[in-house]
Amino acid sequence: MQQAIAVARRQNAKSWELRGAMSLARLRQQEGRPQEAVALLAPILAWFTEGLDTADLQAARTLLDDLETDVCPPHLTPALSAP
Repeated sequence: MQQAIAVARRQNAKSWELRGAMSLARLRQQEGRPQEAVALLAPILAWFTEGLDTADLQAARTLLDDLETDVCPPHLTPALSAP
């Protein structure tokens, strides 16, 4: 998968890079390595500024949200209190 991502990156094929990154991120998540998955997926997803309603980008956003929850579960996030 890493090789596929590298090839897509060299060819500036962002959609293919995103798909490869999503596959590898899912694998990292299954391996219990969500931080690595976030570090891989977040910068690729951030590159996209248009087409955010496409199936691939929506799936990537959902996956990233899930991974970020794995990294910092909501019950561990400090509640903000009003002054």
